[in-house]
Amino acid sequence: MQNHPGPAKSVIRSIVPPLLLSSASFIFCMHWFLLMADSLASGITTNVIPAPILSSIIAYYTVVFGSMTWMIKIVILTMLLSMTLQLTIKEISGYLRYLIFVTNAPLVFYGVFYIIPLADRFITNAATPEIQSQFARTIHAAHIASAYGTAFMIFLQLIIIIRLQRQAAAK
Repeated sequence: MQNHPGPAKSVIRSIVPPLLLSSASFIFCMHWFLLMADSLASGITTNVIPAPILSSIIAYYTVVFGSMTWMIKIVILTMLLSMTLQLTIKEISGYLRYLIFVTNAPLVFYGVFYIIPLADRFITNAATPEIQSQFARTIHAAHIASAYGTAFMIFLQLIIIIRLQRQAAAK
């Protein structure tokens, strides 16, 4: 009797790794674009970021988060679901599966439950310039950490996909 995975496991094995790579790549690109706006404030050493710079960042965030929020949230959810499902794929080394999950799931939850709501508050521009400056700096730091985490995930995911292709070719 041969050991064949069921159809559901086979579909998960063939779809999840490229789906995770695609969603992580999209999120990395979003971070790249957001960091372009965030970087306007990165060289400011005073406690309060000048109003024209804050306004520019707010305008950029309004464009990105205003019309694309639903798509970003769907991609984030897809990435989290893919990371979780990938934990069940036994053909992938356990350390790679868990390393991706452990290094990125906390960043996803931090982004969804803290940074996105903070960005929404930042966009409303209802706080004092001091508070707005703190928001901008906090969001900037979170985007840097998340961009590094996502780049690391993309690197590991490429290794996983190459290994899976080699395993398939060897059969």
